[in-house]
Amino acid sequence: LLRQKEKIDEFLKLPVEGRAWYVIDFQWWNKWCTYIESVTNEESLDLASDDYPGEIDNTALLSDDGKLKPNLLREQDITLIPEEAWNTFVQYYGCVHTDTSVFRRTSIQTPTGRYVVEIYPPCFTFRDVDTEKEYFEGTYSEAQTIGELKAIVKKNLKLDNSTNVHLFVGDPLEELSEDDATIGEASLERQKREIAVIANQFSGYAQHDSHELLVFLLDGLHEDLNRVKDKPYIEFKDAGNRPDEVCFSSFMKFPTVKFQLNC
Repeated sequence: LLRQKEKIDEFLKLPVEGRAWYVIDFQWWNKWCTYIESVTNEESLDLASDDYPGEIDNTALLSDDGKLKPNLLREQDITLIPEEAWNTFVQYYGCVHTDTSVFRRTSIQTPTGRYVVEIYPPCFTFRDVDTEKEYFEGTYSEAQTIGELKAIVKKNLKLDNSTNVHLFVGDPLEELSEDDATIGEASLERQKREIAVIANQFSGYAQHDSHELLVFLLDGLHEDLNRVKDKPYIEFKDAGNRPDEVCFSSFMKFPTVKFQLNC
């Protein structure tokens, strides 16, 4: 088991670029870490131990439609391991396989040149604009270009390469006309235009950094919170010597106020 831990530690140091990564349930990962740390003798494998993690089980991460649940947090709900570590875990512990419970992900390069793992790659359904007939559905990468998407459409619909394909997205429909733009860039451009509807300073082609957007959002949040007339007093117990996990859990039990940002 000590050798197993050493192998996993080495695999976790591998660079993100150019390899596949797997989403794994953080509870299973945490249990494995506890189990491996409790073993001091390589021969003392105890399958009956309460700490023994058992088979990898990602079924808790599945939504009703069989896809990965949205808004999962890294190192709280899930963790990412490289393919080499995944194969090692499957070899030692096995895996509860379902048609959709093995979440293999790839790394993409961000505009800043950094490589990140794409946990939620975009999924598109292609349909005819006029008849709304659905043709096919697929999961892609934000690093793919609009031109590559058009080529995929031609291939799936068996269209001639000379055929002009126009892609539209959103409601109201908006054409994705820049073939060299990536899916991620096109998505950010649409978000920028939607924000500009309520904040004129973000309209046009001027560059804006994340600090400007954050200031705008916080100002709107501050104004909305000041509109709350009835502000009930809620006493929150100090952390004391309680572990961070316990404090966080108790904090999350407090009622939250839902609001709409009006700017």
